[in-house]
Amino acid sequence: AEEAGTALAHLYRGEFGKLLITGALSAAAFGFIEDLHAGVFVLALVATLVASTLGAVIEQMTASDRRLPFTGK
Repeated sequence: AEEAGTALAHLYRGEFGKLLITGALSAAAFGFIEDLHAGVFVLALVATLVASTLGAVIEQMTASDRRLPFTGK
């Protein structure tokens, strides 16, 4: 249980850091790029976050499949 609590704390810290980095980069993009279309920017941001999350989920699923013992079937 203690290891799970530590892992959860690391997860929260990582997600908070990701939000800070995303916010800072978004603020910089809106501050420095004059012809930035907000809708396209937000759509690309959401698509990137969904793709990275799905990639992590798929990696975990395939990694668990590779750890299964070979049954010969």
